[in-house]
Amino acid sequence: VRELQIALDTDMYPERVPVPSPFSALYTARLLVDTAGLHSFRVESDDGTLLYVNGLLLVDNDGLHGIRSREGHMALLAGSAQLALYYFNAMKGGSMRLWWRPPGSPWSLVPVEAMLPARWPWADRVAAVLPPLDTTTPSATR
Repeated sequence: VRELQIALDTDMYPERVPVPSPFSALYTARLLVDTAGLHSFRVESDDGTLLYVNGLLLVDNDGLHGIRSREGHMALLAGSAQLALYYFNAMKGGSMRLWWRPPGSPWSLVPVEAMLPARWPWADRVAAVLPPLDTTTPSATR
């Protein structure tokens, strides 16, 4: 199973890093939800991450820190949900992983098959609350 890993481990895989640190990335997707109920999300990152689900900040793991996990929980209907994941790395050693636990399932990395690229209607509202990016440093956006 292929899995979503926005895991830019700059020490182990420097060739996978699109730009040198510091950098930031914004990943947006439509999450396919098979089962209605309480879904849990975990973001594990070395420096900051913010996870928005359906336009609401669900997981706040922002700030300068080593690898650290934070969780959030939200009831979702079967169908799809909009995700926005904002990540930044201030210096080398950065990584980020997105985990989930659908109802009745164990924790796992979010599989690629469950995510479709999306441009969501509330993108400008989320962007308005994010800290401004340093425009003098190249950024990676996906």
